[in-house]
Amino acid sequence: YTVNPKVILYRTTIGQLCFNLNYAINLAQGEYIIRMDSDDVSLPHRLTICEDHLGFDVVAFSANYIDEKNNIIGENLVGTFNIEKDLIKKNPIIHPACMIKKDMLLKAKGYSGGFQSEDYDLWLRMEKLSAKFHFSNVKVLNYRISALQSKGALLPYCEVSGYFLREWLLTLKFKYLKGLIIALIKRIIYSFKNRKAKRNL
Repeated sequence: YTVNPKVILYRTTIGQLCFNLNYAINLAQGEYIIRMDSDDVSLPHRLTICEDHLGFDVVAFSANYIDEKNNIIGENLVGTFNIEKDLIKKNPIIHPACMIKKDMLLKAKGYSGGFQSEDYDLWLRMEKLSAKFHFSNVKVLNYRISALQSKGALLPYCEVSGYFLREWLLTLKFKYLKGLIIALIKRIIYSFKNRKAKRNL
C-alpha cells in the first residue's frame, strides 16, 4: 500500500463534525473548500468542473443518489433552487457536492454548531451575509444513502427549528418566523408518522 505524497492525513480525537470541519478549514491553504464524506464517490473531472464555476462564494452542484452497493437509485438536481425564497422551506443542497470560498467561510465564522444539520445553519448565515450562491444541475458526486444517515431523524428537525428561532429573534423578519412554523409542522408530522409506524409493528 502506497500513500500518495499529495495526500496529507490529519486526525483529531473529537468526534464532532463541526469541530473537524473548522479544523480542516483552518489548515486549508486554497481559495475554495471542496469536501466530501468517506462513503461518497466523486465523479471524474470534478475539480475541472469546479474550475469552470469560479467567482461565486458557494457553488451547489447536483448529485446522484447511490445505495450501499453503488447502484444509482435517484438524483438530486438543484439548478432551480432560489436561496432567498426556498431556504426557509427546505434544504436540498447536498453539502459534500458543494464548493465554498474559504474567505466566505471565515467571514461566516465557520460552522457554528449542529450535530446533524450544520450545513443548513451555514447557508442561513451566509445568505444573511449576502453570499453569492450559484446552483448547478451538473453532477459532481455519487451521494451515499444508507441506514446510518440522519435524513428523516428527529434531531435535525429540532436543530433547524432552533436556527429559525434564532434568526427570527435576531432580525424579527417574517421569513424566519415562517421558516420556524414550517420546521415545527415538519416536527409534528414526523411525530405522527413515527407513532403510526410503531402501531403498525
